Amino acid sequence: MAKKKKKPGLVERLAAVSDRTWMLICIAAILVLLTPIAWDILIPENSRTSYNTDPKDLIVIHDDADLLTVEEESELYSHMLPITQYGGVAFYTSRSSVSSAESYAKKCYRANFGTKSGTLFLIDMYN
Repeated sequence: MAKKKKKPGLVERLAAVSDRTWMLICIAAILVLLTPIAWDILIPENSRTSYNTDPKDLIVIHDDADLLTVEEESELYSHMLPITQYGGVAFYTSRSSVSSAESYAKKCYRANFGTKSGTLFLIDMYN
């Protein structure tokens, strides 16, 4: 009966890899490891933000429940301005029973910010 040929183990397979292949693997590994460092050096930090617009354009106030006076909206706006360094910010009030507060908040968020970073404050007077 003929003996089955034994498959080479991991050590034997690694020993069979040529020096040129090892060199290419090492170069690829070095490039992968240096990519984050190059990213930090070559791309300015202010261009890495998710928004390249004026922070004032990232603020949304929809007071549909009419809870705020004009002065309070202005004060709210000034309090929301620092939050824009993290992304968009929105303030909504609602009195309608169109949907749950959660689904309404998701709809408003997506309408204003899509999948970008942002904060939404919601006061739902119905639910």
